[in-house]
Amino acid sequence: MLNVSLIGIGGGSTFAPSIGDEFTILSALGGVSGVFINDPVTQVGGLTYDWTVIYNPNTVVLRLDRIVPTPGSVALLGLGGLLAARRRRA
Repeated sequence: MLNVSLIGIGGGSTFAPSIGDEFTILSALGGVSGVFINDPVTQVGGLTYDWTVIYNPNTVVLRLDRIVPTPGSVALLGLGGLLAARRRRA
């Protein structure tokens, strides 16, 4: 099982990769065998990061394929927009 966490860097801000970024997470001179049982998903700051694990002969690479708002954050943004529009009318 592979889990990916985004952590704070420098002044404490969270590292924010871009779609298409790739990270080598394993190198093996004798070759790589086996697979992780999942393509990981990371949720942080109201966003969901979808990753793909790429298996090469001597490396395993993690690629960020998609960033989408988490369902709860989308609902909150919509509710906030409705409340703001209602206040403007009053």
